[in-house]
Amino acid sequence: MTKILELIKYSHLLYDRKYVIANDGNLSIRQKDIIIITPTGYSKGDVSENDLVFVDLHGNFDKRKMVKPSMETGMHLKFYNKNPDIKAVIHAHPVNTISYFLMNEKIDINILPEAKGNIPFIGYADYFPAGSIELANEVESKINGNEGLIILKKHGVIAYGDYLQSCFFLIERIEL
Repeated sequence: MTKILELIKYSHLLYDRKYVIANDGNLSIRQKDIIIITPTGYSKGDVSENDLVFVDLHGNFDKRKMVKPSMETGMHLKFYNKNPDIKAVIHAHPVNTISYFLMNEKIDINILPEAKGNIPFIGYADYFPAGSIELANEVESKINGNEGLIILKKHGVIAYGDYLQSCFFLIERIEL
């Protein structure tokens, strides 16, 4: 499966599992010095190959194209620029995870053996407005290693790793 088809597959899965709704969330993958990211304003349930946006590691993209990259592109770039071993990023809004963190609770992955052995890292980021440089900088300060989760206060979760599948699995596991 090509990286583009994989990106479309996991966009649709996120939407089907209700980890994102409406036009929320965003996904990206890295191919050498380019990231392929979902567009802003599009439902992840409807994303197609023609909708994806190619962005260089400095945030440049073809502005002549009708679609624009996700408003969270800056946050995705923080992962790829901080650690070149990171190849995939998913930002979603899973209801249970958000609800738990809204109660100012940290998630104890030691309760479930499936989570304990399969979630290498969980970081917690303070609230900043979506798409802001402050949020991107806050997230960058929480990146640890080349695979893990960062839970965003009042916002959602970011999974990062080698593959979109592993990122998706992290979101499913934290949502238990």
